[in-house]
Amino acid sequence: MAVRLAQYIVGAVAGFAIGASSADGGDAMGVTALGGGIVALLMLLLNGVVSLALLVVAIIVAVQARGRGRIGALIVVGAIVLAVVLYWIVQVIYMIAVGASTDPTSVGVWALVVLVLEIGRGLLIAVALIVGAMMARRWVKQSSAGALSA
Repeated sequence: MAVRLAQYIVGAVAGFAIGASSADGGDAMGVTALGGGIVALLMLLLNGVVSLALLVVAIIVAVQARGRGRIGALIVVGAIVLAVVLYWIVQVIYMIAVGASTDPTSVGVWALVVLVLEIGRGLLIAVALIVGAMMARRWVKQSSAGALSA
């Protein structure tokens, strides 16, 4: 979540910087857009690496855990996969809707619809990750306490 938040902040800062540099004209706007794009790609790559690492750890916990710990790890795995699938669905809907739009107003409306869907998707995934991680963590805490007392 922190990586996604940083990605959105970088995007917002780059957008403001592009807007500010476009007022001056010249090559500043292109350089700013290129720099913002490169940073956004790096943040996207970091998000993918962190998500992949989380997926691997959740699968390892799901294999080793029992009971609620396994269910929690499976919730985390499902949330990561669901996040990707829902992102694809929202983007396909957006591409089809914008491609069929004939006026700028409808493009703006679809952009707002996609924004609301992305916020809902983010909240859903965040809740699922938190619940699953807490269930798995509780199992780890109980199993390690049992191992220490034995």
